[in-house]
Amino acid sequence: MNWAVTQLAEPIGQLFLRLLLMTVVPLVFSSLVAGVAGVGDVRRLGRVGIKSLIYTLIVSVISVMIGLGLANSVRPGTRIDPSTRESLMARFNSEASRQAAAPSQSATPPLMSLVQTVVPANPLESPARRQT
Repeated sequence: MNWAVTQLAEPIGQLFLRLLLMTVVPLVFSSLVAGVAGVGDVRRLGRVGIKSLIYTLIVSVISVMIGLGLANSVRPGTRIDPSTRESLMARFNSEASRQAAAPSQSATPPLMSLVQTVVPANPLESPARRQT
């Protein structure tokens, strides 16, 4: 099971996310450029920018309040059996300390290496990076 996750599921998931980012980043960039070009007047652009900043802050505060309210009311993890909780903590604490001690020793699966090589995480960074 562990082999299937590390060798197959993780590279396929990374490929999906990287391809999604390669689609979303140019779409967002082009929509911003088209929106700024469509405004025309510089004074109007400032007003639109202030309104969008205020809107973003309000929506962010509302989403944080919802998240904190749900986390405090549901209290995830409190209903887990204590023996299960201890075994999970022992397993993941040991894995985290092992990875922190030797991060360079973890071998990248071949399919993951291929995905990381062929599909860039950031489509704008890849062509901008200078080859040395």
